[in-house]
Amino acid sequence: AVLGYAQFLYQLPLGVFGISLATAIFPVLSSKAAEGDRVGMADVFERGIRMSLFLALPSSIGLIFVAHPLVATLYQRGEFDASDTQRVASTLVYYSLGLAAYFDQHIVIRTFYALQESRTPARVAVYMVALNLAMNLSLVFVMEERGLALSTSVSATVQVIWLLVRLRRVLPEIGWVRLGLGLTRTVLATVVMAVVLWILTATGLAVHRLVGRSIFELAILVGAGLAVYYLAARVLK
Repeated sequence: AVLGYAQFLYQLPLGVFGISLATAIFPVLSSKAAEGDRVGMADVFERGIRMSLFLALPSSIGLIFVAHPLVATLYQRGEFDASDTQRVASTLVYYSLGLAAYFDQHIVIRTFYALQESRTPARVAVYMVALNLAMNLSLVFVMEERGLALSTSVSATVQVIWLLVRLRRVLPEIGWVRLGLGLTRTVLATVVMAVVLWILTATGLAVHRLVGRSIFELAILVGAGLAVYYLAARVLK
């Protein structure tokens, strides 16, 4: 149940943004591949990955900072008490570590499919099942459900890195330097947002302490995070 409640929350940004983005660009990737336009295909891939990371990185960091008030606001009532909130929130943090990988995973795999190269993602997926199982059996006794969430994040990250290395050989037209520059700006904007959220949480959020309601803490953190990330992104262009 802890895993289920945590999954509902990290899958919201994944479903609304990540999978939707990958689904939208797949026909364009396929069309470019059918036309033999590998440069155009690489451009679509680059723009998809940059947009994916632009959404995924702040979502990941944001979920980590708002995990506790988010879970408390949505779930904590009736038989769902404060100890349950703590368990679900800590599990959500470990799931959130892999959010960028979950986003990119769908775009990278669809790029292989557009290239009529389905064996590579299938083989890598088999290895990831083995890795995930080994980590699950190792971590569940030490970290309980948090270990299972961490295993999912690590496996997804390893899978994406592995697929990107293979894609570099299959589609050398991809501009990795341009991707790196875009990622750097996104990381900087996310770091600025993270610093502000850390300051807010470190001060104890006096409003939340006074009124005793997690919804106020959640509203402050989400509002501040969105505003700071937007401004940082504008400054960094």
